[in-house]
Amino acid sequence: MKNNWGIMFSGQGAQKTGMGLDCYSSSPIFKTVIDNASDILGWNVVDALKNQNDELSKTKFVQPSLVAVSVGLYKMLIHDVPNLNIKAYVGLSLGEYSALIASQKLNFDDGMRLLKIRANAMQKDSENVKSAMAAVLKPTDTEKITEICNQLSDGDELVQIANYNSPSQVVLGGTERALEKALEEINEMNLAGKTIQLKVSGAFHTPLYQNTKTILQKELENIAFTDNDQMVFSNTTGKCFDQQTISEILAKQVINPTHFNDCIINMINKCKVDSVLEIGSGKALTKFAKQIDPALKRSKIDSYRSYLKFIENMGENK
Repeated sequence: MKNNWGIMFSGQGAQKTGMGLDCYSSSPIFKTVIDNASDILGWNVVDALKNQNDELSKTKFVQPSLVAVSVGLYKMLIHDVPNLNIKAYVGLSLGEYSALIASQKLNFDDGMRLLKIRANAMQKDSENVKSAMAAVLKPTDTEKITEICNQLSDGDELVQIANYNSPSQVVLGGTERALEKALEEINEMNLAGKTIQLKVSGAFHTPLYQNTKTILQKELENIAFTDNDQMVFSNTTGKCFDQQTISEILAKQVINPTHFNDCIINMINKCKVDSVLEIGSGKALTKFAKQIDPALKRSKIDSYRSYLKFIENMGENK
């Protein structure tokens, strides 16, 4: 019996030095994607992947680079396994752009141009306000955590749940002072197993990125999305993107919480997904998928070696 695959794409924070470079030197398909991205962006993606000048700590380089790597890996996969039984696509935050490109709802060139604008705007918003994010592991009461955040959000201070990743993890984002206070109260009240500060450049998916939303909204008006029957789930709604509202939802995405947990549950229930494949740097989504539904079969492609292993396994399972 064929597996019903859900394809998952990594988001910002999953980047690492050298990601994709083994595929760049081994796969003409991957190389073409990266070179095309460099031409559109006006800077060398390979140089950013090498990270010799700390490019991967800067949002304006990270976002397009991560998506280019993910799309390159996906195109390799589809070339070698054209009949892969894909039922749905999802990406965490930034990974939605990879999902939309992979599903052919969004043209690659348009996607890269959008990402350049999105990343530059988010970089500026990150520099305007000192903000941060922290993972809350094994939360015991998300309603109480939300209540704490609401009490601390006043005037220039803001903190809220920015990511609902799985039953075992939510992420808080906000101004540094409000976030610090929220974590203190969460720990004092034993509302989590553990809290961890994240190495990100700002509190993504909060109203602190309103300027980015405004810029994106204007740019998205000029994008023609392809109306096809591919199922791509939105982090903002937890449901499939709708052709009529896709531009509006993508603009809102930068200031609204993500609901990856709901996306996976709906992929399972609505699309009968029984196997997930995470494509791109990092392994967080595979971990979240296991926490959401341990029965899911899980695979990962983040390097040329893991790609070859997946292809080999697919051959053996025919």
